[in-house]
Amino acid sequence: MQIALSIPFARLSARQVLTRQDGKSSSKKKDVKKRKSRRKERQRDASSSESSDSDSDAPRSAISGKKIKRKLKRTADDRQAQKTRQQLLQFYNGMYD
Repeated sequence: MQIALSIPFARLSARQVLTRQDGKSSSKKKDVKKRKSRRKERQRDASSSESSDSDSDAPRSAISGKKIKRKLKRTADDRQAQKTRQQLLQFYNGMYD
């Protein structure tokens, strides 16, 4: 005795097989894509807000457009001036504590 089984999935495409009965997709690839795009969007928003307050005359990278940070060699006079500025700042901040 042979029983003929009808397989309803045979007529469906691969995308339709991945859909559950409640209409939601069980595909993990779509979820991963959504997460990646959201992550990239957040990064773009964060980077655009950081660069908006920068100087317009600062040198920028031709590839990424980000501001190029440059290191300056400090002399002994520069270090001394920085130290006195820091002490003055601590003094003024101490007045309000």
